Amino acid sequence: MASYLSSKKSPTVSNLEKMNVVVTPEDKNDIHLGKAVIHDLREIVDKTKLLRIDGARTAISIITASTNGSNIQNEKKKVLLGKKIGLPKKHIHPQLSEKEKISSPYEHLTDIAVATFSGKDTTNDCFNKACLDRKCTECGVRLLDFSDQELSDHQRLQLNYFETSHAKGPQDAAGGFLKNHVDLVVLRGSAVVQNAHDFFNYCEKNLKDTKSHYCRRRIFRFVDTINRDSVKAYKPIPGIRSLHQVLNSEPEKLTVRYMSCYSCEECVNGNYNICTNNAIGRKEVVPIRPDDKGTIDDDENDNEYTMSDLIVEGTVLALYTEKENAEFYLLRASSCPEKLRTSEVDDWGVSFRKNTKIIRGQYFKSDLNRSKLSYKLIRRKKAIVPEASVIYISPQLRVNSRFALTFPETVHLDILSVLDEMES
Repeated sequence: MASYLSSKKSPTVSNLEKMNVVVTPEDKNDIHLGKAVIHDLREIVDKTKLLRIDGARTAISIITASTNGSNIQNEKKKVLLGKKIGLPKKHIHPQLSEKEKISSPYEHLTDIAVATFSGKDTTNDCFNKACLDRKCTECGVRLLDFSDQELSDHQRLQLNYFETSHAKGPQDAAGGFLKNHVDLVVLRGSAVVQNAHDFFNYCEKNLKDTKSHYCRRRIFRFVDTINRDSVKAYKPIPGIRSLHQVLNSEPEKLTVRYMSCYSCEECVNGNYNICTNNAIGRKEVVPIRPDDKGTIDDDENDNEYTMSDLIVEGTVLALYTEKENAEFYLLRASSCPEKLRTSEVDDWGVSFRKNTKIIRGQYFKSDLNRSKLSYKLIRRKKAIVPEASVIYISPQLRVNSRFALTFPETVHLDILSVLDEMES
């Protein structure tokens, strides 16, 4: 029967083709071509429906228009075609809510970071210091407003959480369980544990079997000696609280970025060193420096390190002064702190002796035309200040394209409180 229907010379087959009972060879080619077109459209939709660029949105709009053409009058056919090419239902039935009508796309990675802040201070038109330090309970990634078509049918969704977190995992939970159990046994007087060997013997005897559904048994090993000649601690990265990404790029060096990227294909695949968005945000290479003072258990305590460890190029510093007409001086550091090899005189006529620890930079002058807390960078003169004169460091403050700086009221009050403590 199949060979008979495939015959082109049979008059019966010709009549059946005219009655649309048998598919003609031209119709077969159209069917194969239609399947190929649907396959190509599905690939285009999968690649573009999660992007925010204008070209991707235009492509989705064109494909959506093709599913609502005059030849597709039946609503079920529209839905079926939309499912085949992977279009969300929202595009097939474009009935947007009020929230979706007013929501605008994030054009840059900076817009995504700014969207995690709760809001600006209406007085100074700037974010609060608590928000920038990630200490505000109202800020967070929960404020990000993604559209449904960007999140639907996505197998892997990765977000950066910049809030404070505790870096402990399952291995810490297992160790904590053992120590807590042995502590209770010692308090009850059921066993005597005075050293690591006693701890191992008790665990080997009493804690090998478990009632957990995830763990059948526990295996303990006793290590007689531990090599402790390696470096125990390293100095923290300057401005670690304002960093978004840290990479081990070179031996004994770290690459830090002030704005992480998860939008390009290289970063999604884990190839951070060849990110296509390297121009976004600042990127620096920081050396790893051992710390001879030993480890510090409380990572929130930064007072164990000198203030010079936090000063890098571009950092805004507040300097102590004894002049009555000025509360303090502001300086933008142009380099890290250093020790003078020879005596020098800066552009302001101030001389410094050899071996003095200094910081090079440029002073700010008050810009009263704008506001009391506005400053302008003096670029024509280079300044040298002693490292001991630094009383406050603000890593978050940056000079804009016009070399101007607006001081938040909270930072100004912090500097005044430091001066009050010094005078008292």
